[in-house]
Formats: sequence, structure tokens, C-alpha cells
Amino acid sequence: MDDDFETNRRRLVARIARWTGDAEQYRPAIAGLTLHRHTHADSPFDCLMEPAIAVPVQGVKQTWLGPEVYAYDRHRFLLTSLDLPVAMQVAQASLNGERPCNAASF
Repeated sequence: MDDDFETNRRRLVARIARWTGDAEQYRPAIAGLTLHRHTHADSPFDCLMEPAIAVPVQGVKQTWLGPEVYAYDRHRFLLTSLDLPVAMQVAQASLNGERPCNAASF
């Protein structure tokens, strides 16, 4: 089971990289789906997070809602059901671009 998960995760990482190219995000023709690719960790930024399911397939992202910090990665996703004022951060991604933070949200 773990081998199947890892094989499929690697395939998805490769597809996100192909679809995003040099851009940080790509919106395919599938309504509501956005693919993200970040090649380096960054500082937190404030934003309004819309209802979403955020699924990182590589790397780590963090979201702050008040004093609570939610870290999500290839084994954990983030689910929001309403607009929330948050701070978000790509917490782990390679500096050389070999292991970027890749995620899908919808």
C-alpha cells in the first residue's frame, strides 16, 4: 500500500511540475482546481482563504488562524468551509528547485 501511495504521489508531483512550468500556479479547465508549485520556502503572508481542500503532495505548508498553526504535507491536508483571514507560508521546499512544494487546491 505504501509503495502504491508513493508511486502515485511521485506521478502527481511530475504532472504538477509539467502543468505549472515556471509559474507558481496553474488553473486547468477543471472549475475550482488550482495547482501550485513553490521552489523555495518563504515568509508568512496575510490573505483571505476561500473554502478549499488543500493537498500538498510534496513539501510543507503552514496556515495560521489566530494563535492556531495548521501544518499540512503529503500525509495531511487542510480543509476550510468558509472564507477565513489567515497567514500562509510555504514552510518547506528545496532551495535548488529539485524538491519544490507542490499542491492542489479545490
